[in-house]
Amino acid sequence: MTKGTTVKTNDTILKCFGEAVAKYAANKHRGGSNGKKGTRYEDFFIAFEVANVIARHLEGGGNDWPEIGAQSEGFVDDVVLLTAISSEFSQLKNVHSLSWTGGQHPIVTDFEYQKVWAEFVGLPGLATTLVVSSAEVAHQMSANIPSSIARHTTVKSFPYCDGSMNRLVVESVELQRVLRLICKFENARLDELEATFGVIVLSCLDVSNTVSVKTLVNRTCQLYPNMLRLIVGNSLPQLDQRFTEILSKIAGLGYHVQRGFLNWSAFGTSGVLGFDCTDVQFIRFQDEVVNRHPTTFEDFEELLP
Repeated sequence: MTKGTTVKTNDTILKCFGEAVAKYAANKHRGGSNGKKGTRYEDFFIAFEVANVIARHLEGGGNDWPEIGAQSEGFVDDVVLLTAISSEFSQLKNVHSLSWTGGQHPIVTDFEYQKVWAEFVGLPGLATTLVVSSAEVAHQMSANIPSSIARHTTVKSFPYCDGSMNRLVVESVELQRVLRLICKFENARLDELEATFGVIVLSCLDVSNTVSVKTLVNRTCQLYPNMLRLIVGNSLPQLDQRFTEILSKIAGLGYHVQRGFLNWSAFGTSGVLGFDCTDVQFIRFQDEVVNRHPTTFEDFEELLP
């Protein structure tokens, strides 16, 4: 199976394992889907994964966007990330204590089943991840990964912060790092990072079946315009030459395009236009500047939206 291919997971599990395990998987999926409703931890983590994908895309370029899903049918199934060469499955546990082998349905068994099933359906590059909200639990579980799953399994710590988005952004250095790469502001404040993360969270709500991350990016940009940096691959928006010539002659005014947005500064003040340089509003703004031909910063400032 490759990215974009639909597989009736319950049918393949039945063929791979038999009726008893297929029934267990179906019950697990049903319980997980019901429990997912309103679960902030999972909402935050899938948004974090989407932000990571956007950041990697911006850093490396290219047009290949992975597909992401939540609560898929399977054994390690809370978040799924698929590309043509890799299949990443994450299981989330927002708990203060955990064991690989404890309980009626041990976690290690789910991870073993996931490996067998992935090979059965031909998934490429399997990786399974246990995501926990406690750094202490992450350390303990990472140090004791059973040998039967060690080759494809890692443990990751992702904080919950009592469900507070503000605390999560303030306290997670890793989340801040990712958000700084995709925020439209070059030196974003924490409240600007939180706003960026918030629109991604909202755009990812109710994700279930796998969907291209690019689709989620488009949804974010449609619902919350100009919240993310401009994502245009390696091409950059071109400014009207008449526009730049006018700005260059205004004493004290500096400007540059950063992350797809026009930044300006003059006499101790600065700002970023609220729309990117491909937006129709920016085209109108350029035309207005060209038509009005401001010669001082005060004249230019009057034209700022």
